[in-house]
Amino acid sequence: IRQKDLQGFERHVSQLKMYYNDDKGDQKPSEQKHPILGLFLLHLLASDRIGDFHTELELIPLEDHENVYIKRPIELERSIMEGNYAKVLEAHKDFPKTYYPLFMERLLETVRLKVGASLERSYEHLPVKTAAQMLILSDVAALQEFAMKENERKAQEEANGPGADMTPSLARRAPQGLVRWEVKGDKLFFKRSEERRLTIPALDIMVNTIGYATDLERIV
Repeated sequence: IRQKDLQGFERHVSQLKMYYNDDKGDQKPSEQKHPILGLFLLHLLASDRIGDFHTELELIPLEDHENVYIKRPIELERSIMEGNYAKVLEAHKDFPKTYYPLFMERLLETVRLKVGASLERSYEHLPVKTAAQMLILSDVAALQEFAMKENERKAQEEANGPGADMTPSLARRAPQGLVRWEVKGDKLFFKRSEERRLTIPALDIMVNTIGYATDLERIV
């Protein structure tokens, strides 16, 4: 975690879970079990892997859900689903264990992307101070930096084209037309380009579906 090697963190947690789930062992449970599992849940949440988050949560016994290290990520996920981002900000200031700040910063960035997507769909422009507050940013300078990174991210998605991964998530959405952010004076403007239409190869899908149905009938 200190090296910010998140793939390595996942590998090590996967290895540890074999011992955590070993009910036949004679050793008492590790004192680090819940802190580590809590960090892993927060990592999944911050990575916008909601499906994996719930899968891992199902593997944790219900009685352990009240443990403070497990309970906090559960409450955060509930707040995000409700759109209660103020609670996410409050949790950032008061979270147990030394290693949590890294994941909380990543979670806040994921939340900002979701808030930003809502803002650009709802407004043509906003006062910069209001936008900064809604995006959980400290000042206008931070808003300008975020707007620049957002434009770069969207330009990269635009360059990837329709063949790119279009799986919906907080940070990745189907094309709605490129919206560029511009801080001008005391306002943040959302400048829209022409709507991009996602081309669906209807004939190919139909042929493949009929083929799958035929193969399934043969198997049955």
